[in-house]
Amino acid sequence: MRPLTVLAALAALALLRPAPLDACAVAPPPNALVEIVDEEALIVWDAPNQVEHFVRRASFRTEASQFGFIVPTPTKPELAEAPDAVFRALAEAVAPKVVQVHETVFEPVTMCCLFWTMGATEMSKSDDRMLTPVRVLDETRVAGYDAAILEADDAKALAQWLQDHGYESRPALAEWLEPYVRGHWKLTAFKLSKDAKGQRERDLASKNVRLSFKTEKPFFPYREPRDQKEHATYGRSLRVFLVADRRMEGSVGLEGRRWPEGVTKYAGPLPAVDVAACVPAGALPKGAWLTALVDQSSPRPGDDEVYFVPEASGKELIPPPVQWPVHDRVPVPVDIVWIGALVGVFVWWRRRRKRGPLDGRKKLTSS
Repeated sequence: MRPLTVLAALAALALLRPAPLDACAVAPPPNALVEIVDEEALIVWDAPNQVEHFVRRASFRTEASQFGFIVPTPTKPELAEAPDAVFRALAEAVAPKVVQVHETVFEPVTMCCLFWTMGATEMSKSDDRMLTPVRVLDETRVAGYDAAILEADDAKALAQWLQDHGYESRPALAEWLEPYVRGHWKLTAFKLSKDAKGQRERDLASKNVRLSFKTEKPFFPYREPRDQKEHATYGRSLRVFLVADRRMEGSVGLEGRRWPEGVTKYAGPLPAVDVAACVPAGALPKGAWLTALVDQSSPRPGDDEVYFVPEASGKELIPPPVQWPVHDRVPVPVDIVWIGALVGVFVWWRRRRKRGPLDGRKKLTSS
């Protein structure tokens, strides 16, 4: 079954890894470039309590020894580490089913190759709100990050705070912060450092971080700074796995603009994936559904957040099965066939030769 598992994983990647999206906002040190190579998000929506559990995984490419990124939330989040294996399990669960199609193939081999093949097969098995424009609500370390939860009354002051604490303060970032500061959102600044060995590598993968927070609607922080759009590279990927009590779809902004870039690839009852290990006890909705969406846009039109609402039809969307041809190989030893053919020809020739003179005498006698 190992080939089937590999093929299912490849099918999942083909389905859910089509194209790096810059989640939230990357804040590297000055003169450093950070690219998000790959990004996934698991959103579990607890509708009765209006709590979103947001689990994020990303891998980065950078020459910087240290960099950070910022995640906006409408209320103060609780932070925790989440299991690493959940995203692979989700990708496999929503992948198309693999159906074997057997085909008989006659494979010419010599006897020595036949023996070799058989042998190889056997072996392969607060109160200070008016005192400072930027307030640190909490500081912690989670999943290898140094995290600070901030709120601010002034976007420029917040940008200056970030600069003073090792983040880059560029005009596009201050511009990106403005609507969140105006809306009194909380900004969680994460800083990820490489160890000495990791500094030789360009690719860096982060561990999964869960943010749990109150919100009126589940959302994905889709907005991105202007300069990230300008320097966006192609071949990026964003996959969102949304767990709720029904099938969901995305819309851009609270006014409900359509999100054509977010294509639903799977919608149905939650498969047997241990999503509960990623969220607090009792957070999973009863009769949970999983909606898997993919965004291939580059650059993406990230001028607002993507909010999720119930999808009108409520129908299941299961990808059609993928046929995998399985060749039942029947070895045909061509050397034996040739030897047999030569022996047959020789025997025929010998018999013909012996029969010839005798047939001649019979003809003379009859005449």
